[in-house]
Amino acid sequence: MSLINRLLEEMDKEPEAAKKLAKRLAADIASEGSLRSLLLEALLREAATKDDIARLEQRLGERIDRLEERMDSLIKWIIGLLVTIWGTVAVIGLAVLRVLAH
Repeated sequence: MSLINRLLEEMDKEPEAAKKLAKRLAADIASEGSLRSLLLEALLREAATKDDIARLEQRLGERIDRLEERMDSLIKWIIGLLVTIWGTVAVIGLAVLRVLAH
């Protein structure tokens, strides 16, 4: 078994020791300029830029606009259906009243 595998097994067995090792490694990375630069470069590659956020805002805005259009269309359909239903009920009601009046 390799040294790394044994170390990982020991870290699994002793979580507190693993935390202690991680803290020590983090302190070494923070104190060493070249390691700190490597870590920052790796982190910056994963960070979102202002352009990324602007593109995301634009895409979200476009999607929201499309949803608003769809909702407006659905509301118009619902209003149309309700008017039709109430109109039909009114016509049937008038027909029933005419029949009852005779």
